[in-house]
Amino acid sequence: QNLFGNVENMSGAFWKCQESVASLTENGGDGVIIVGIDNDSMDRYSELTTDIGEFNRQLYELLPADERDNMQFMGEAFSDFVVNDVIPYIESNYNVNSVRGIAGASCGGQEAFCTGMKYPETFSYVGAFSSTFEYFEEEAWDEYLSEKDFSGNVPRIYFYTGLNEVEEDEVWMYPLITGMESRLAGLGYPTDKMVNITDEDARHHEDFWSLYFPEMLCRGLEL
Repeated sequence: QNLFGNVENMSGAFWKCQESVASLTENGGDGVIIVGIDNDSMDRYSELTTDIGEFNRQLYELLPADERDNMQFMGEAFSDFVVNDVIPYIESNYNVNSVRGIAGASCGGQEAFCTGMKYPETFSYVGAFSSTFEYFEEEAWDEYLSEKDFSGNVPRIYFYTGLNEVEEDEVWMYPLITGMESRLAGLGYPTDKMVNITDEDARHHEDFWSLYFPEMLCRGLEL
């Protein structure tokens, strides 16, 4: 809904993926296939959230009752669908190489991150834009990630957030995303495989994600 210019999306703004790929090829880079997976706007929080442990108690109380009741945590099924269905279909029907990335923003950023953590051998890079890491308690993230093995091939991770992504005048995403980078480093994730970009003026919006998508793409492709 938010990648290619479909007018029926959530905010009316787009990631401008086609322009980024066109610019990349015009400047000598290889072509890139962008696969956008539609989501049900009513259930996107369920579809794009992996159950990693205890949900943030304070945040849970702030959710509307119907949203709390309908939260199903289908993110793991989403990850499996991407790896077991989408990727094999693309690689069977298109001329592609082995460089694969997954990216998303907000709860999609968290789900891209979790998919990369579940299938590190599958992805070369992960774009975690303005990720909703606050959904779960710090202890849940510690336990979830401590069970991962980062000694082999792991994807490059592009963390991004804006300092104007605020809730009730509180800057909430920046410390969580910076904390995630530190947590991974403490667990042995290679620091040269992570980059953390912050925009002091950016809001939680496609206008800003589209600005940084080309950089993520180039870093992911090691250009």
